[in-house]
Amino acid sequence: MSNAPLIDARDARRLCISLIADFQSELLRKNRMRRSGHIMSVLGSNEDGSEGDVEISENELDIDSLRLMDLVLCFNDYFGLSATGIEDHLFINRSLNEWARLVSMHFERIVGGAKISFSTSGTVGEKKKISHERRDLDAEIDAICDALPSIKGSNRVLTAVAPHHMYGFVWSVLLPKRLGIDVLDQHFVAPNSISRMCSNGDIVLATPYLWRKYSEFGLRFPDRTIGVSSGGPACSSTWHAANATGVAELFDIYGSTETGGVGWRNSSKSTFNLFSNITQTDLKLCRQHGRKTCNAEDKLDWVNSRSFSVVGRRDRVIQIAGSNVDLGIVEDALRVDKEVEDVIARRDGMRLKVFIVSKTDYTNDLEDRLRRTALKLPATARPEAFTFGKSAPTTSLGKLQDW
Repeated sequence: MSNAPLIDARDARRLCISLIADFQSELLRKNRMRRSGHIMSVLGSNEDGSEGDVEISENELDIDSLRLMDLVLCFNDYFGLSATGIEDHLFINRSLNEWARLVSMHFERIVGGAKISFSTSGTVGEKKKISHERRDLDAEIDAICDALPSIKGSNRVLTAVAPHHMYGFVWSVLLPKRLGIDVLDQHFVAPNSISRMCSNGDIVLATPYLWRKYSEFGLRFPDRTIGVSSGGPACSSTWHAANATGVAELFDIYGSTETGGVGWRNSSKSTFNLFSNITQTDLKLCRQHGRKTCNAEDKLDWVNSRSFSVVGRRDRVIQIAGSNVDLGIVEDALRVDKEVEDVIARRDGMRLKVFIVSKTDYTNDLEDRLRRTALKLPATARPEAFTFGKSAPTTSLGKLQDW
């Protein structure tokens, strides 16, 4: 384990911006703050917020004393600041740069005892807090560098995923630091910006949804660009989309917030290879230094002890644009309407569709009312297509069928 701090001053600032933006985005979704107070609006025209400072206050960021308490708790949970007592200073030193300095100081003091506690990303429903110790995070970076030697000669990392999520943290915070290269945040800007900023030999981090969008927008990346995809299942169309953008190679990383990175592949026809820090025992996964095993979120078909295919989810959670969406919670949200008998939600391309079993005949008022209800859900969980009927669509055998 390195004696260097897990997070340096620059990455501390990136993470502070990302955590504040995520905190504010939840308030905006519920119409509980003004849009002009979002940190990226306040920081101005800088594409990644790399310059300037901002006061963490009601005047600048629409964060009053009650919201400040919640935000400090969020920071404490994520960084584990209470281990050094630094979280108290966040109430006194209320600026972005000062918070970044304090976070950096925390990691200078704690060194090997550092840990990061991630929340399950974008889940509709109750979020879970998942803690990862430094030794496990270091082992994951070691395993990535061992498994993918072609990334070692890269120039920079360009990331379209937020750095405070597990995928973004490992690949856009820890990996660039290990390789000694720069990182450029692109998750707050328009998709075409990432191809404009990209140079030969860069690594581009995205999700299957974004790779498809890059292809649809006709984006082209320079030669020797390495693509990385995670945050959702990649299929043959993901590689087709990535190839259309001109990337030299695409790595699909399988994992989750709970497990970290588990395996990798570089073709839709290939099975996943376990990273060297992961072992499989009795069909369960164990990180190298972990004392506990855990189940993967998906059903895995093991070819051998080091190779597997992903069969499908164990639960009704699916990935939409890199975020987890629980179909049951979407259905429950619409089922509360007095005219609704039942709701069936399914994936429809890159969005959701629902079949509404109604107690009465279809009316425009019913659809309008349900669409307004759906607006209370995050964008990734809002059904785009609504179909109505007096009974669920079934086959001649009585099994539910698509519509």
